[in-house]
Amino acid sequence: MEPRLVALHRVLMEAFEGGDVMSNATKGSERELFVRAFLSQAFGPMHRFGTGDITDSYRERSGQVDIIVPFPDVALSFPMYPEGPRLFLAESVVAAIEIKSDIANQWNEVLSTAAKVKKLRRRFKRQNLLTTAHHLQTAPSPPGTPPDPKRAELAKQFLQEADTLVHEPGERIPVFAVGFKGWKTRETIQENLQGSNVDAVLVLDAMLFESGPPYLRTSTEVWSLMAFLETIEQELSQRVTRDSATYSYQIAAAFEPPAG
Repeated sequence: MEPRLVALHRVLMEAFEGGDVMSNATKGSERELFVRAFLSQAFGPMHRFGTGDITDSYRERSGQVDIIVPFPDVALSFPMYPEGPRLFLAESVVAAIEIKSDIANQWNEVLSTAAKVKKLRRRFKRQNLLTTAHHLQTAPSPPGTPPDPKRAELAKQFLQEADTLVHEPGERIPVFAVGFKGWKTRETIQENLQGSNVDAVLVLDAMLFESGPPYLRTSTEVWSLMAFLETIEQELSQRVTRDSATYSYQIAAAFEPPAG
């Protein structure tokens, strides 16, 4: 295992150093490409890694995200133009990854993107059931009409089903950041992570990985790459129960106002 991690790390750093004399636009594309190649090698052909925007049922948008990790059983996303970045529904997204040449110098850029991503809310089946049950319980009956007992019974059924889905992923999308260069100590990474919207940081040249709750992983040397991959794997392994996107987004539009 260790020799393979060493080889992957060497490929990533050589690709970065080889592109260091190129224009900023070209360098950015190369870094994203090589990190995607790293992820694709680790997770295999079943997993896709894209780039583009994320939107939710409350009409929030993330803006451009370097790498979007979708759930493996989700095929639906929308191209912004042929062969270009795509628009992903929040419920299809496992995690968002920002890639920087020097994460210490570009940390504010990471924080800006992370803040936008964290505004998004994923609606899985449990949230739809709770929203619908609440509407059935609280919506007034038409004037002069007694409450319909069937509505209360239906709301109870929805709540009972929701109770069986408590292990769904949370509303918020995890945000990870990768820097080819950056901070040199674990303590500095931890200080910057604390209180931010970023959930984990990998610095490739220093070979350091730090993460906050719920992961709380920390690693050095080439094992930092393994810790980064395991953190993504933890999110990928979560069981997701979805309603159709049409239903989820119609429920939000009908029963809940836009966030803001």
